[in-house]
Amino acid sequence: MVPQKTVLLLVSGKSYRFLLHTGEVLKDAEFTLYEYSTSRKGYKKNGVLLKYDSKSQMYASEELLMTADNAGKFCIKETKNPKGYEGGWEKEVDVTDEDASFYYEVTNKAIPDYTGVLRIQKTDIYTGEVLEGAEFTLYQWNQAKKAYENNLDEKKLMKYDSDTKKYESQKLLITEENQGKFRVVETKNPENYLGTYQKDLVFQKKEDGDTLTDEIELKVQNTPKTVPLGKITIRKKIKEEDITWAHGNPTFFFVAEGKDLSGAFHRYEDYVTFAPESYQTDENGYALLSVTLDHVPLGQYEIWEKPVLMQIRRMYKLQKVPLQLMEQIQRKLQQVQQHLL
Repeated sequence: MVPQKTVLLLVSGKSYRFLLHTGEVLKDAEFTLYEYSTSRKGYKKNGVLLKYDSKSQMYASEELLMTADNAGKFCIKETKNPKGYEGGWEKEVDVTDEDASFYYEVTNKAIPDYTGVLRIQKTDIYTGEVLEGAEFTLYQWNQAKKAYENNLDEKKLMKYDSDTKKYESQKLLITEENQGKFRVVETKNPENYLGTYQKDLVFQKKEDGDTLTDEIELKVQNTPKTVPLGKITIRKKIKEEDITWAHGNPTFFFVAEGKDLSGAFHRYEDYVTFAPESYQTDENGYALLSVTLDHVPLGQYEIWEKPVLMQIRRMYKLQKVPLQLMEQIQRKLQQVQQHLL
């Protein structure tokens, strides 16, 4: 039901009084009465406020006297709407007829409650994993003070929704005082994570069908205190028919080096050795072996195989092979390598 105000004009002899009746919820309205001036050919700029009587719930003026200058003409305007309502009402009244009486019903439209809702998805910056355990606090703008205030009471903390896997605010009322402006601050990180986050928001007054709620969705990332660990698996394959067991078990050395997600450099080395019955074969006749580097921080790594000649030199040095024999072996390996090229 639309709230109404009843305007009643009482006429008594040649003095008059305006009375306006309103429901209790509209008692904070404001009505101004303006007197006409024939000499000015218009209404006087300064009007008189009607007084509200809480007992009768009426707005009333003092008794008004019809004069030659005002010619019995007055204009009454609603110069302030009741809180939470909008609209404008005014009426010109001619009281020259002593037997005249007037009755008015004035309506105001309730101002719709425009609201805003904020949703935040919190993830690991490296893995994209959704994170719980954070805390987001909302602050409301004060237009008069030109500052954000911590005055949202039970609405200041966002809550985590396990179904949507997002942090969600309650409906935040958009007012003239806050201009739809809010600030969100991450006041607590998820356990074992680092990061700071703050963002200023502006909700708009929107009408979308039956809803008057503007929605904002944000994605916020946190950095773990330690870089997550992974593993690198290196596979080596050689033609099984090329293996000459009389020369020993073929061994291949590998290097993995690079930077983890935090920028730190790492280097890892390992090898595989083909021994009888220690490997698998595929349908193309390749012997297959693999080695896994565990506990490697996530990042970007380059994998490469060390040259065979370098490894043979190192192995012979470890076995204390005579210098002359090692030189012969090196020359022979160089000849093989040139032939292969």
